[in-house]
Amino acid sequence: MRMTRLWVPATIAAISAACASAPPVAPKAPAIPADQKMSWILQMEDQRILRVPAPPPPPAPVVPAGRKAPKAKPGPPPPPVVTPDLTTLITDPEPRIRRRAALAIGRVGLSEGAAPLLPLLTDPDGEVRQMAAFALGLLGDKSAVAALTAALQDAEPRVRGRAAEALGLMGDAGSAALVGQMVAGYIQQGAVASIAPDDEQWPKTAEADAVRLGVFALVRQKAWEPLAAAVLDSSGRPVSAWWPIAYALQRIGDARAVPALQQLLNGPGRYTRAFAARGLGALKHAASVPALVALLQQSTSDPAMAFTAIHAIGQIGAPEGAAPILAALAADKADLNVRLEAVAALTALKSREALIPVQDLLIDDSPVLRAAAVRAAAAIDPDGFLTLLSGLEPDPHWMVRAAIADALATVPAEAAIGRLRPMLDDQDKRVVPAVLDALVRLKAPGIDDLLLAALKNPDVGIRAAAARAIGRTKPAGGAAALRDAYRAWQDEARESTLAALAQYGAAEAADTLKAALADKDWSIRLRAGTLLHGLDPAFEAAQAIRRSRPTIRPIS
Repeated sequence: MRMTRLWVPATIAAISAACASAPPVAPKAPAIPADQKMSWILQMEDQRILRVPAPPPPPAPVVPAGRKAPKAKPGPPPPPVVTPDLTTLITDPEPRIRRRAALAIGRVGLSEGAAPLLPLLTDPDGEVRQMAAFALGLLGDKSAVAALTAALQDAEPRVRGRAAEALGLMGDAGSAALVGQMVAGYIQQGAVASIAPDDEQWPKTAEADAVRLGVFALVRQKAWEPLAAAVLDSSGRPVSAWWPIAYALQRIGDARAVPALQQLLNGPGRYTRAFAARGLGALKHAASVPALVALLQQSTSDPAMAFTAIHAIGQIGAPEGAAPILAALAADKADLNVRLEAVAALTALKSREALIPVQDLLIDDSPVLRAAAVRAAAAIDPDGFLTLLSGLEPDPHWMVRAAIADALATVPAEAAIGRLRPMLDDQDKRVVPAVLDALVRLKAPGIDDLLLAALKNPDVGIRAAAARAIGRTKPAGGAAALRDAYRAWQDEARESTLAALAQYGAAEAADTLKAALADKDWSIRLRAGTLLHGLDPAFEAAQAIRRSRPTIRPIS
């Protein structure tokens, strides 16, 4: 009995001593809910940062002079701090978090995000692999070319398509042949054989999506031979009239596409024919004008198609296109956009037979059409334009008065300047930028002083126009005035001010542009970085334009 009593206190003492000497257990990191992770991803994407810097350590306690610092009492360590980091979130157990974090890295746009994305190209989840490829394309970092080229052999067609898209966004011509082989393989398997020309329902089959992404990539890679090998048969005819193929053939900008575009122009599909017409117009293929005229004449009830045909004819510039365009302009109940495009095409053609119909439009109900007619009349008959103006009442709409100022810049200066100077006092300040631009183009006497004064105008549009003009003319004292204007104003005119200042060169602009890298407005920071890179290609502004202070709270 006596031994038992002695053993119990000793045991308790030993246990107490052991507990007293055991180190405190650090708390585990808190579990972070998926919604919190998504919130972090969106905020970092918005701030264009890959991670939030860890918070600084707490400051040491202040000890009054002459006193000893109190002995620190041992206690449990603080809980670990979890700071948001996109490069960590792309390793999350949940595929949807990995996928969304990968997209955010692409949108942030920092090249250092490429290396963490590369392992995701072999992620077990196909949607994550797709997004990783797309994000790498947004970054445009050529270090990813080899991995993306390997992804063209992925088991999932959509991953192959996204890899091709990324290579196209990078403009990597070296992989074009492999992209073309991927597209050709799916086409030969019948991926697009049953798709109607105007079918735009999504999603398509995975193979059809890969074809669409692949042909768009080949356009960006400027790879005619791989594109032609994939989408044209042995006789040079398109293997499908599906509109993405027509889009690719018109967008590639290669004259060898003309026969295929002509076949698509005369085939089925509204979108397909429109893309074919645009391609033939951009290539200025004069022999296609009769077919384009026929398309215009068939499109009386389809304003969009008529607009496209007129635009293509105007691009080609063939005089024989004027008569059918005039007919479309004069048609009963013609769509306003068709009439506007007809006037623009007749302006490009400088068709004398269009002068009277265009002058008749100067009293049309639509101010937009009247403005277009003003420019057309000046382009077709510059010698008679001032006489025409003298017979017109002042137009009630500012847009037409601005168009008159623009048109006056195309006639002899000695006659135009006298008409322009009173327009600087127009009651609608939206007219004044056009007047300033016209006076600059005419090299009017005293224009330098006028622009420097306009740079202090309360109207933002006038100040922006003055800044642009100063950048073009570079008057003495202009750089200093632009620097002062950037500091003085807090609106969108600042971007024009920076762009104009850069025209003076690095010596005058660099300090102000570097200061603008910390501007509160992201668009200003981005513009300043672009301008600095233009002045010094070695300058890397990607990190400099990011916010220096995080606004995302870490979790502890």
